[in-house]
Amino acid sequence: MKFLLSLLALLSVQASVTAASEAPATQMKMPMPAAAPATKRQMHAKLSGAFVAAVPPVAQETAAYFTLNNTGPLTLTLTGVSVSRAVAGSSMLMTFKRDQAGRLGMQMAASFIIKPGQNLTLSPSGAHVMLSALKRPLKIGELIDLKLSFSDGTALSVKAPVQRF
Repeated sequence: MKFLLSLLALLSVQASVTAASEAPATQMKMPMPAAAPATKRQMHAKLSGAFVAAVPPVAQETAAYFTLNNTGPLTLTLTGVSVSRAVAGSSMLMTFKRDQAGRLGMQMAASFIIKPGQNLTLSPSGAHVMLSALKRPLKIGELIDLKLSFSDGTALSVKAPVQRF
């Protein structure tokens, strides 16, 4: 008897599933949630102390320095800093590294990681942004536009004055 009741229950479920799948599509429509509006990523960083080092008019390279504070809850990865091609031919993130002989030398860095609540300080005695192939002499007090790019697609722009250090 239990077997017959189980079989009848199973056939009943099968019949209702079959009937539902054969119903016209218009009867099967279910309301879909509205698409969430696109949101712009919010930058959680504060930049301070930005400047570009003044160099002699014949110099082909200079450097940019600043402190970047990660004020957000997520790790930031600085992947590049760009400058107008009217100012320099290229810009690179640079760091210092010791070789096997213990000599300190500059090396290009792919990125800099800044953990939440931490600072990244680019300074004359450490990591910096190298501006190479200068297109013209830079004047003290002139403002240079720097655009910092991050791995999450966000960017931060700053006007850095040219100054002696």
